Amino acid sequence: MKERMIPFYMMGEPFVVIPLKLVEDKNSKGSDILVYLAIASFLHGRRWGATSQREIMRRAKYTSTKTVMKTITHLVEIGWAEKYRRGLTQTNIVILFSRKNERLSPRERKKIRDTVEETVNL
Repeated sequence: MKERMIPFYMMGEPFVVIPLKLVEDKNSKGSDILVYLAIASFLHGRRWGATSQREIMRRAKYTSTKTVMKTITHLVEIGWAEKYRRGLTQTNIVILFSRKNERLSPRERKKIRDTVEETVNL
C-alpha cells in the first residue's frame, strides 16, 4: 500500500508532521528538519510542491534564500527529498519523502510534471 502525506488538524488548526527517522538520522541537521517542515506546510496533503525559496525562507524564519537552497540540496543528498529544476523564472519542484532514499516511479514523475504544467498554463 502506497503511503501518502495527509494534512492533520488538531483543535481545528492544521499542523505538520515529520518522519521520526529524519529526526533520528545521524546525517540530518536542525536546518534540514526546519526546512522539511516549512516545505511540508505548503503541500496540503501532496508529496510535492513548487513553493518559492522566499516563501520557504519566511516560513522557516530564515533571513536568506541561500540557506534554504543549501538545506534543500542537503535534504536531497541525504535521501529525504528530490528536486527538479524548472528554469530561472519558475520555482523548482521539491518532493519530500516519508522514507529515506524513497524513489518515484517514472509514472509518478510524469503525473507530477503534468499537474505542474496544467497549473502553469492556467
